Amino acid sequence: YIHLISDENPSIVVNVLEGVKLMKEKKLGVLSGIYVYNHGKLGTILAQGKSFESQIKPQEFFDSSAYFTGLLFDGELLRKYLYTYQPLLEHPGNIYWYIFPTIIALIFSNGAYFDCNLIRGNVIEGERFLEKENRNIGGTWGLITKWQQYHMFMSFFDNLKKTEQLKQQELDNIHQMIQGRSAVMMKILFHAAQSEFPQCKEYFSYFDYSEKMALDRECKILKSMLEKIKNDVNVLDSDKKALNNILKNYKVQEYRNDLPFQVGLAMIRNSKSIFGYIKIFFVISDLIEKYKNEDKQNDIIPSKNKESFTYKLGELTLKAHNTWYKGGYINLYFQVKKLKKEIQKKGN
Repeated sequence: YIHLISDENPSIVVNVLEGVKLMKEKKLGVLSGIYVYNHGKLGTILAQGKSFESQIKPQEFFDSSAYFTGLLFDGELLRKYLYTYQPLLEHPGNIYWYIFPTIIALIFSNGAYFDCNLIRGNVIEGERFLEKENRNIGGTWGLITKWQQYHMFMSFFDNLKKTEQLKQQELDNIHQMIQGRSAVMMKILFHAAQSEFPQCKEYFSYFDYSEKMALDRECKILKSMLEKIKNDVNVLDSDKKALNNILKNYKVQEYRNDLPFQVGLAMIRNSKSIFGYIKIFFVISDLIEKYKNEDKQNDIIPSKNKESFTYKLGELTLKAHNTWYKGGYINLYFQVKKLKKEIQKKGN
C-alpha cells in the first residue's frame, strides 16, 4: 500500500493502519479521508454529504483527492497502470498530481471515504497557502489553469484508451469521469463569460450536458415502455377478437342446444313425411327427458335468437306437447300457420 503525505502534514499512524485494514477487507483501490484536522481537532468536512465507508463514485475523482486529506492506494494497482501518467508529469495543468493515482484506482478498482483523516493538517494555514498560490500563479482556480487541467485529464483518458484493453465497466467509469468533469468545465466557462461580459449577462444561458444525457436516457426508457404498451395493446386487441369469436360460437352452440330449438328442429325434420308426423310425439318426449338430465343456462341465449322460426316453432310444439290430451297438436297446426305469416311479415 502507498500512503501519500506532504512535508508539512505528518501522518496519523493509528488512522493509517486502520485505513490499510479497511482497504484489505474491502479490496479497495483508494481510500480518502473526509475530515481535516485543525490543531489536533476535527475541522472542516471537505467531502460534504459523504459518510463513513460510502463509495467514491468515478465522477468524484477530483473532489475525493484534490483537498488532500490523506490518501491510501493499492500499490500493486498503481504499479501496473501508473506508467500512463508519466507523459503528463510536465503538463502545465498538473497542479494536483496525486489525482491521477485516484483516477487509476477508480477506473480499475473502487474507492471509499474514510471516517477520519490520515494526516494532521491545519485548515487555516492550508487556506492561506491556497490564497498565496492564487496570487503567485494568477489563480490556481483561474480559467486558464482550469482549462489546462481539463485538457490534461482528457489526454490522460485518451492515453488509457489507446494503451489498455479496457473492459466495459472500465470504459463506463471513464465515461462517467469525462461527463462529470465536462459538466464542471462548462459551468466554469459559463460563469467566466458572465464575469467577462456583465452587461450581457442576461443573454447567457447554461446548458447542463449531464442533465441532457439523463433526460435522454429517461426518454429512451419511456419510449421503450411506450412501445411495449403498444405491443401489449395490440396483443390484447387480438385476444379480445379471439375471445369474442369464442363467446359468439359458444352462444350459438348454447342456442342450438336449447330445448325449444331442438324441438323446433325435430319438428322441421319430421314434417317431411307421414312417418315423421307419427313418431314426432315420441321424439319430443325423448328430447324433453334428455334436457331434464342436463344443466342448461337459458339466460345466456340472446333474445334475437329466441325470435327465430325454429325456436318459436319449438316453443309452440312444447306447449302443444304438454297439452296433447286437450288437442294441443290439433291447435298446433293453426299456430304454425300463424307463425309462418308473422315471420314472413317481419322478413318483408
